[in-house]
Amino acid sequence: MEPKNFDVAVAILSWLAEEVERELRQTMGGAKLKVIRAEYEGAHPVIAIRYNDGHQGDLGPSVSATIAGLVERKTIRDFIDYLGKRKTDWRAKTDELMKAGDKGR
Repeated sequence: MEPKNFDVAVAILSWLAEEVERELRQTMGGAKLKVIRAEYEGAHPVIAIRYNDGHQGDLGPSVSATIAGLVERKTIRDFIDYLGKRKTDWRAKTDELMKAGDKGR
């Protein structure tokens, strides 16, 4: 993915993270999803799982399956509605994320 498209990716990943947390709220056990900067063959935004101290088990498979289901069920209109309800400057958010990384925020 080209860095010029990262703001679009951050917006989509943020939407998916919120939707997954909503769908899996009963099984998340206090864990949170967050869009972070990852580095593997270059830096790029990804969804990460931040577990709380007492959480046990791997949420990765459930999160992946839920994302796959969301991509099948949700429409571009759902994403546009998400964007319309936010006052987020996605370019600024992406610039901050990609410059600073996660840093525990």
